[in-house]
Amino acid sequence: NQLMVIRGYAQMNSNKIIEYIDEIVEDSNKAGSSYLISQLNNFPDGGIKGLLYYKLSIMEDENIKYSINVEKGVKTKLKTLSINNYKNITKILGVLLDNAIDASKKSKHKKINISVIKDKKNIVFKIYNTYKGKIDIEKVGTGYTSKGNGHGYGLRLVNDIVNENNMFEVTHELEDCYFVSNLKIKIEK
Repeated sequence: NQLMVIRGYAQMNSNKIIEYIDEIVEDSNKAGSSYLISQLNNFPDGGIKGLLYYKLSIMEDENIKYSINVEKGVKTKLKTLSINNYKNITKILGVLLDNAIDASKKSKHKKINISVIKDKKNIVFKIYNTYKGKIDIEKVGTGYTSKGNGHGYGLRLVNDIVNENNMFEVTHELEDCYFVSNLKIKIEK
């Protein structure tokens, strides 16, 4: 039973995540929910999968249209990573997804697209989100924020992780009407 499997690894996180997951899995009226589950099953059980369920449910609450596409074979590559590196990926994705949700919920057309692609040496998470206003791409990740005092630390945390470990690379770009965050994970194989 898929729900039991999901519940199993969600208990590593919190009851709130379990509630969200129950809503997503049990509400079969939601368009594409089986497609969503099939995409998330392209991740190993644990951190990233649980995090994505949680963040996608927040997107639903915020009426953000989202899509997720995960290439086959990503699961196998991620399984080769150490627990510590896997945790760091989850931390980085948490920040990038929070920022994407924050920006897109302020925009006119609330949209987020997540794609995960791989080749022989890398896995790349690409998070596209709509946004409002102008973004100075040069200042992204420097601690600069348009959100006011007490914000802007998420990307600094990401930069700290990236600077300590040369297997991660995080870049940002503007593409059409989307802000794009890229997390590249170098897998030596």
